[in-house]
Amino acid sequence: MDNITWLLIGVLLVAAIGLGAFFLMQPQDKWIEADGVKVWKIPSDAEIMGVNTAKAGAVKNLAQSNKLIAFVGEAQGAGTIQDQEVAKLRAYSQIAELLNANVSTFAQLVEGQLQNVQVSGNKSDIVSASTNAYKRVTELFAAGRVSGAYVYATWRVKEGNLVHTYVLLVYDPEDVKKFIEMQPDIQQAVNQLGNLGVDFFTSLNSVIDQAMLGTPLAPAAQTPQQTAQPTQPTQPTQPTQPIQPTPSLPSNVSYMKGIGEAYGNTELEAEEVAKKNALTNLSEQLYVDVQTTSKLNEQLLQTISNNTVRETLNREYQKTIETKSQFEFIDVRYNVVDKKKDSSGKYYAKVEALVEEENTKKTFETYISLKLAGTLLDSGMVFTAKGLLDKYEPLFSKYKFPPTISQEIALIVGKIRSKYAEIDGMVNNIKAKEIKDFNDVVQIVELLNALDAAALDVPDGLVDRERLRPYLKDVRIELSGPTEVLIGEQVSVEIKSSANAITSVRIINDNIDGPNIVTLKDGKAVFSGIVKAIDSKITVSIGGLVNTVWAPGKVLVNPDVVRVISRDGDKLRILAGGSAKPGLDTKATRDNAIKDALTKIVRKSAAEVLLGQDKDLLDVPIDEYIVNKVSAGIDYEITATGEYQGIYFAVVSATVMKERFQNDIRDALKSAPSGFAMLIVDGDSSGYIEPAMISSIVDAGIKLVSKDFSKKILEEQQRLGYNLTTLGKLAVLSSARYVLYTKVTSTSTYVSDYGVYSVRTAVSTQIIDSITGNILTAPQFEEVNTGATAQAAVSKIVNGQNFKNYVQQIINSLNFENVQTKKVFRYTFVLERAVYGSMLMDYLNAKYEGIKIIEKADTKLVIETNVDMNTLETFFKTIDALKIKKISDYNYQVTK
Repeated sequence: MDNITWLLIGVLLVAAIGLGAFFLMQPQDKWIEADGVKVWKIPSDAEIMGVNTAKAGAVKNLAQSNKLIAFVGEAQGAGTIQDQEVAKLRAYSQIAELLNANVSTFAQLVEGQLQNVQVSGNKSDIVSASTNAYKRVTELFAAGRVSGAYVYATWRVKEGNLVHTYVLLVYDPEDVKKFIEMQPDIQQAVNQLGNLGVDFFTSLNSVIDQAMLGTPLAPAAQTPQQTAQPTQPTQPTQPTQPIQPTPSLPSNVSYMKGIGEAYGNTELEAEEVAKKNALTNLSEQLYVDVQTTSKLNEQLLQTISNNTVRETLNREYQKTIETKSQFEFIDVRYNVVDKKKDSSGKYYAKVEALVEEENTKKTFETYISLKLAGTLLDSGMVFTAKGLLDKYEPLFSKYKFPPTISQEIALIVGKIRSKYAEIDGMVNNIKAKEIKDFNDVVQIVELLNALDAAALDVPDGLVDRERLRPYLKDVRIELSGPTEVLIGEQVSVEIKSSANAITSVRIINDNIDGPNIVTLKDGKAVFSGIVKAIDSKITVSIGGLVNTVWAPGKVLVNPDVVRVISRDGDKLRILAGGSAKPGLDTKATRDNAIKDALTKIVRKSAAEVLLGQDKDLLDVPIDEYIVNKVSAGIDYEITATGEYQGIYFAVVSATVMKERFQNDIRDALKSAPSGFAMLIVDGDSSGYIEPAMISSIVDAGIKLVSKDFSKKILEEQQRLGYNLTTLGKLAVLSSARYVLYTKVTSTSTYVSDYGVYSVRTAVSTQIIDSITGNILTAPQFEEVNTGATAQAAVSKIVNGQNFKNYVQQIINSLNFENVQTKKVFRYTFVLERAVYGSMLMDYLNAKYEGIKIIEKADTKLVIETNVDMNTLETFFKTIDALKIKKISDYNYQVTK
């Protein structure tokens, strides 16, 4: 090569190296990652402060499924922990602001859900209830208290002396749903709405999905290089086709059509919601078609001859249909019938959804039938479930099903096959057994009992039972049990077999909850079960060949029952009935009846635990707060429900541990949201004492139990002759931490010489600790005054400072764990010289605020303060200029 060529090569090399260095020096893209997947692009000069690795897998899955919804909060400062908290709250507030801005959209989505739902109430009220729950969710976001939205990463960027702190907040719809379901106020509304056909969470997530459209978080806002940047799921849950003119449909195929309408902030939003509503309409048509015709039910019952099995299948069939399990559609064709924009700026869309009729109805029939088969399997109808499987599994292979339904059906098919194989093995084992002696018969009987318990619909003739009959012809079963029982009561029935070698019997329960198999020892056993209906009975069987029936002679329905079933050391078993007036909301009616029963159980437990007596305390009022707190620690079950003489009733069986009950009441009083006391005033004929005491007590920050509660407690005490200790313990049922039992004695004398009435009033208040029942103290008050009338004289006494001091003394004696009362203490100082009073006040004012001078004279100083005696006396020791000597409580002598 010549020199020129070498020179050119050298120049090119230098240029290449320089260009490479230039690119290497350029800032490289930096990403927040989740298990190797890029999820959020950040500035190249950003410093990553932390990544929540525990959530990396969840974030990765959301990103890869194109469902990652994230918000970034920013704070400016020094880059401290506090800045991170501020950034996090600002990210949460973005979610709250987004939701708040879309309240009307949410309401319209709910209205769309209600279009094809028949409800008894006003639909506008349902929308309002939904919206209120929705707004409560926004409050949770605004407060940063939704655990389903979590901080995934934090980073900061320095700009001179200023640090920008950023937080990436991930919104996970499933986690949010789980958290919201733990909020009682929201979940109650969500459940009620669900009963009315409103899916709250579907609309909530739709708002999030649709609100992202056209925002910086939407997919369109990401640059081509940011292919891994999270995008929002804006498509409906069902497959959709691009909006086009109505496609030409094959003339030889029949289609089902659903109509959906919706409003939206954008044209696309309205169309997408309308599509979802059209699919809902299709689903409704399918369920209505099944409910109003008996074709499918008849097909399911064709091969069943056993009446008991037929009744069970009919019942489970209706239950399966009524639950309206979510059904998905495939190959949906959409046609936009109408779309427009109204005067308010909202967009309206009307959409048709079309699906092939034969495939849809066959897949739906298969889905319902196999889902029913799974329900029957859980009820012990193994052979019936297998029959449905044999009939519909070929259709499952023939027709096309959505993936989620295919997976659900596959699980059901697997469960049926597994259970049937187990039962088939038991049948073969029974058939293979030979009979040589009675011991062989006992073994076969045990296998038959197990078979009958595992499968309630064993076909007649499947196994040869008759070969056992000659060996069992002399075997008898005797049953003995109570002749009169209550619905919901647990009963015990003694079983005796004449053949001691028989080791087990099969129990067929008709409206009785109990075991299916009972083991015998020496031919004897005790069956225990709960009576569920007036026609309850049990059949005790040995291999289906020897059968004896027991039924109570009389079954009573008593919604007002409350009784202690058993006492065993620290354990009480209590049966109680509760009732409620039937309403439109069956769940609320049931809950009210159960709460009524639990209230009776708490009353009964209180009598046993607090009084040591078997009383019902039905006239003693009880606060709902106490019921809720205490019943949470009671082990109970609902043993019977139903309607009787126009009321809905629930029977509850509870096990109460006495020590825990007492501790729960104590904890409830200590942790109550407000400090409560019960004031009982006896003998206040003038009517002045009680109002004056109430006024001062309430002003001190103490809440009083209602007069009605106090009156009923006093009436119960007087009726049954309880002492004050018992009275104090009963007061806990009304949330009262203290009882102030006040006795008033007043005598009046007319003084004719002066034309006035002289009245002597004596007041004694016993302060009772309701947890222990102990009388803590009993301050006394007595005063005489005159007036033109006896009432005027009493009024002077009550409005005088001495009586106010007396009530304040009572208030100062109350020590609540959960509320700070306004205590006031009065101190009297006897002064050697008047100047000592001024000196003392200077010291006190320098140390404490709000000291009030009641009286000041040359030799006397009286003050009021909220500083207690011990604290004040400790302070006196620090004053060198004066000598302060204690004369008695609250009385001191001051010298130099």
